[in-house]
Amino acid sequence: MITLTEAEWAEIHYRLAQEHPASWLLIRESMKRNLGFTVRRHHQWIHHRPSEGKHSPGYYKDEICLDFFNEAQETFFRLKYL
Repeated sequence: MITLTEAEWAEIHYRLAQEHPASWLLIRESMKRNLGFTVRRHHQWIHHRPSEGKHSPGYYKDEICLDFFNEAQETFFRLKYL
């Protein structure tokens, strides 16, 4: 699994869109079959900021998770896009 910020994913998604047919990015099964991963958005509640003490208000952390099904494809992705 690779975890990215929204900004990092936007840049990589743009590059992928330039290199591959739109259906590969829009259809989940097509993405899995052709690119070796699926995309998942994760919205996580962080209870507090460590620097502010344990009684500080929490916050949400949004991230993009790329779930790979093939180690070789994940390695290739890392080398090419990260």
